[in-house]
Amino acid sequence: MSPRRFAKSLREELAEQDIKVGLIEPGFTGADFQYPEFPPEKQRELIRQHRMLRAEDIAVSTHFMLTQPRRTAISLMRVETRLNHP
Repeated sequence: MSPRRFAKSLREELAEQDIKVGLIEPGFTGADFQYPEFPPEKQRELIRQHRMLRAEDIAVSTHFMLTQPRRTAISLMRVETRLNHP
């Protein structure tokens, strides 16, 4: 099952319990464990060039999703770099 379908099913299942479910799809984000072919210095350069996201960018998006009014549900958010990655 795809993450989008799983989130949709879970959202439908938990809606009556007043539990929100949202899916954040992060783009090209710096992490040592995720991209071993991009050493830290290369990741810093890509971040500086706006071609790679930082973990903090995803955290800000998550905070936005979680701080919306109770009547609002952000169901899907795709967070991408401003410029294409290499």
